Formats: sequence, C-alpha cells, structure tokens
Amino acid sequence: MPSSLFERKIARVRDEMRRRGVAAVVLAENGRTRYVSGYQRYYTATYLPFVHLAVVTLDAGPVLLLPRHIMGAADANQAERVLEFPLSQEGKIDTLVELLRELGAAGSRIAIELDFVQYGFLAPLRERLPGAEIVDAAPLMNQVTAIKFPEEIELIRESARIVDLGIGAAIEVIRESATELEVGARSSAAMLEAGAEFI
Repeated sequence: MPSSLFERKIARVRDEMRRRGVAAVVLAENGRTRYVSGYQRYYTATYLPFVHLAVVTLDAGPVLLLPRHIMGAADANQAERVLEFPLSQEGKIDTLVELLRELGAAGSRIAIELDFVQYGFLAPLRERLPGAEIVDAAPLMNQVTAIKFPEEIELIRESARIVDLGIGAAIEVIRESATELEVGARSSAAMLEAGAEFI
C-alpha cells in the first residue's frame, strides 16, 4: 500500500473517531486490521479467537499486536509500532489494557468490534477498564470504508481481473471425473501467476 494512501486511510479513521467521540479503536477482524496496518494475517477463521489486534488513537498508532511466532514477519506492515501479543486470553487482556493506559485512552470511549470479538474477551476487558465506555467499532469502520479512494478502486479492478483469470482457468479444466483439487489447483495457479498475493 502506498504510504500516501495509508496516511489518508488513517486520517479518515481519525476523522470518524472524532465525529463519534471515540478515543481509541481496537480492531481484530482481518480485513479491518489490514485496512489500518497493511498486515495480512496468515490464517483467518471467525470461529476461532483472534490472534492479533490493531489499535489506533487520535494521536498514536496504528499499533499492531502480533503473537511471538510471527513477529519475524512484522516488517510487512505500516504500523507505527509492533508489540508482542500473547496467545492466552489473560495475556491478551493485560497487554491491551496496558497499551490503552500508555496511550491515555483507558478511561475513554473505546470502539471494539462487537460483531467479531468474543464476549468471553469483552466481559473481562470491561472489568479491567471500569472508566471506559466500550462501543461498537463496526459502524465506525463501515462508514470509513464505504467510500473508496481512487487507488482502492484500481486495486478492486485488478483483483476482479485476476479472479476472472482464475475462473477462466477453472472452466478450462472442468470435465467429467475432474477432481476439485485439480480444478482448484489450476484456478489458484492462474491467480497467483497473475499477481494474487493471498488466496
């Protein structure tokens, strides 16, 4: 992501935070964390507890929190800082609370993805941040991402072109007795050869 686009994205996030009276946004969902940091999670599943976070305040961040075993890949993002994020629930909460205190947002309105982060994480987090008002980050981020920047539109067009190549390659190999693996391999190969970075 070009740095100028990244800076405009973060500025848009902060503008919407100001409009909603939010001091910090805490994001865990892969698409949203990528939007604010450029980091692409290695594995995504909504039924599993999240393993990374991105935190943005009005004057700091994004701060990217990653598990120790992938800290080596931490340079492939545009975060202001990258910190280690434990895998245990208690460790995650401790790390987030400490960071929010350091950033001066622990007793403020904090937006967290209530449509993604599990209640089992939110309930103890609320207990650890008694002065904070926890609100949903999803409406804020949906508003931020609704209107695309010109560079994003070009990326969407390029992505659609690559997907079309993958579908075309799949159609070419579909035949009686073709396995899903054969069709998927041909489709994936065509997309990767055309420049797809993550399938």
